[in-house]
Amino acid sequence: MSEEFTVLYDGPALATHRMSVRDLAPALLGFADAVERAQQIIAPDYPVRLEVQATEAASFDVNLILRDLPELYRQAVAVFSGPEVTAALAVKDIVGGVIGAVTIAVLRLRHGGKPTAAAVPTTSDTDVPLVRLTFPDGTVFETTNASWVVYQDGRVMIGLRDAVKPLADEGVETFAIAHRGTTTVVESSDRAAFDVAGPDETVLLDRTEPMMLQPMDITFRRGGKWKVSNGLSRFFVRVEDHAFVDRVEKGIERFGKADIIHAQVRTVQTRTPEGLKTEYTIVRVVDHIAGGEQLTLELDGN
Repeated sequence: MSEEFTVLYDGPALATHRMSVRDLAPALLGFADAVERAQQIIAPDYPVRLEVQATEAASFDVNLILRDLPELYRQAVAVFSGPEVTAALAVKDIVGGVIGAVTIAVLRLRHGGKPTAAAVPTTSDTDVPLVRLTFPDGTVFETTNASWVVYQDGRVMIGLRDAVKPLADEGVETFAIAHRGTTTVVESSDRAAFDVAGPDETVLLDRTEPMMLQPMDITFRRGGKWKVSNGLSRFFVRVEDHAFVDRVEKGIERFGKADIIHAQVRTVQTRTPEGLKTEYTIVRVVDHIAGGEQLTLELDGN
């Protein structure tokens, strides 16, 4: 039996319906790793193989140019799982587990951090074990127990981290999975949700909290980071609030020398073989408090 689903990348950079092999190959390999690991967790007796299949004849050329797909899946990469198994339910659950893990990761980022989980009593309507997740801001989300278990597996999340890496590229705005009439979307501002430790690393702290920051050195070059001060120390932060960055680039937001930003900042501290590593990400800019003299910004093309 097999289960079809579609992985989509979209954004202005894909207007020509082409994508760099150097970006696409690691992303698809990472996604395959996530699916195969989910299979080991959910259905260990049913080995699967993730295959790529064209949606129409000759839609993949030898030179690996991605051709335009039907309107609903335009500028997309189609990925199908063709497992050599007899249990259709197990295959469906594997796909659902991966999609559920993606959803939980995004919700965790958007709603303040790690949720608490509680089992949901089964009813006559369903015998699928469910869990109720409650996030720090009070948001409640019910999902399958399989999705919750898959989400907590580091190898799955490392694979998904690689799958969404193209969102770091300028002009790639969304990653989505379409399955059985439902599409789960990850926006570029959600990419930080998949920042996980590597196999030789251990996450010691992962939290999102409000901070008041003073920008010291601002750049909006691709992959660039801001240098900021919290009043006690100076450090670099990655900015994932692309709507705010867009307003700055368009001149809607202007920075002065003494400006302060109120932002939701994610702090991840990891123990690595080299020692302690701390990374900061501005998830959302809540407010921009003007100060004085305008700063010179470093923009692409300048």
